[in-house]
Amino acid sequence: MSRRLACLVAASVLLTSCSRDSPSPEPESAMSETAPERNAAPLPLEVSVKETASLMQAPEDERPLLIDCREPSEYETVRIDGATLVPLGELSNRMDELGDARDRRIIVHCHHGGRSLKAAQLLRAGGFPQAQSMAGGIDEWATDIEPGMARY
Repeated sequence: MSRRLACLVAASVLLTSCSRDSPSPEPESAMSETAPERNAAPLPLEVSVKETASLMQAPEDERPLLIDCREPSEYETVRIDGATLVPLGELSNRMDELGDARDRRIIVHCHHGGRSLKAAQLLRAGGFPQAQSMAGGIDEWATDIEPGMARY
């Protein structure tokens, strides 16, 4: 029992000293409302098709960059309006084309979400911290957002 008490006291001392050393947060009025804060928590790695569809309805200058990382033949079969084709196998060599989007939200999609997850991780590692994968891919988009869309 005394060992447990000693651990609790030690943890309490550590927490108290950490809270005294940490800087006080900036008041909300000092934070920018238009640009994302550099030290803000990163976006989740995945985003739902419903949230993506909602984000794509924003004014053009506020929309995320939508990247289709499937193969050209898949893109020819069916595509989401506004998506730019950059196959996963070409992404590493084409990141310089996305240079203007470093501070912009990027949503990557594929057929079911596996390749786009890899692409989002690759983009984040390449300096695009707001890259996300659309969970479920174009297949889920076709069932939840555009039910008449071709599926394969």
